[in-house]
Amino acid sequence: MSRKLKEKSFRRISLKSADRSTTYWVSHQKGKIKGIPGEVSAIISRRSLRDRRSNAFFLCTDTRLSAKEAMMLFGKQWDIEVDYLYTKDRLGLEDFRVRSLEAIRRYFLLAFFIFTYLRWRQVTEGWASISGVICIHRKEQYEQALTAFGNMVLKTGSLQKTLCKFL
Repeated sequence: MSRKLKEKSFRRISLKSADRSTTYWVSHQKGKIKGIPGEVSAIISRRSLRDRRSNAFFLCTDTRLSAKEAMMLFGKQWDIEVDYLYTKDRLGLEDFRVRSLEAIRRYFLLAFFIFTYLRWRQVTEGWASISGVICIHRKEQYEQALTAFGNMVLKTGSLQKTLCKFL
């Protein structure tokens, strides 16, 4: 199968995400792989037709899907993986060190409220992923903190006093 993939010509596809469209060059081949029952689709994707170093390889067991359809599904799976990372890592669900049952309940309740807020913003504002909501929320918080800092410097007339209050 790998020899056939090398011989297969690449064709251009465009995939749309929530905020942009990306062009890929893909080669799509169907065949059998030892140890995997039935036929599979193998897809090689490149950002540039001539750049072999940018190859990404995908296997799909649903051979009815076109290369574009399979790549769109892989893209959605990637959003889920990123959301899982943010939930586990950034919200701290992976690493908590509380001992009492009540503390564990409160911790999970707080994490659930945060996740619910992020999911609400995702749905109401049309974000593709929770990680996108976290990024925009952080940006908003940075802007609000900088604005408050600047206003306090203007009000007090002292950068040093303002720094002492913020730090």
